[in-house]
Amino acid sequence: MAADFHIADSYQTVFRAAPDVWCAMSYSRFTNDSSCAGRLPGMANGENYVSVWWEMLNHTGSSKISSASDVVPKPDQQHFYRPLPTGHALWLGFNYEVGTHVCGTPPGYLVVCRIDARLPDQPQQTHGFALSESGSWTF
Repeated sequence: MAADFHIADSYQTVFRAAPDVWCAMSYSRFTNDSSCAGRLPGMANGENYVSVWWEMLNHTGSSKISSASDVVPKPDQQHFYRPLPTGHALWLGFNYEVGTHVCGTPPGYLVVCRIDARLPDQPQQTHGFALSESGSWTF
């Protein structure tokens, strides 16, 4: 199923969490990240972008909700963003620090994205975000 959401010639996996919420997951040798943009539920101040990331160069990660311009994919790219059905998840490969990089659509949520990372001598760190009709938040 993940192949249905992968953009050829790219390290990006893309999907829609709702008709007006566009999401992308990507990874490289140095960074893992997931983000969603569009109408985020429960954002009173118009925030339209949420992201989670882990950077291997400085061994840190975080998640945040913010406002950004030009967040909706261009019309000629929108056909790549297929709806991710409820109860499904997309997993990206793991590496020497990131053990889990997943976005899924559990019942009751538009999407939940999570990155779990661990350094050899440190406890696991978990960062992510959740979007549901009752609100949006990071963890």
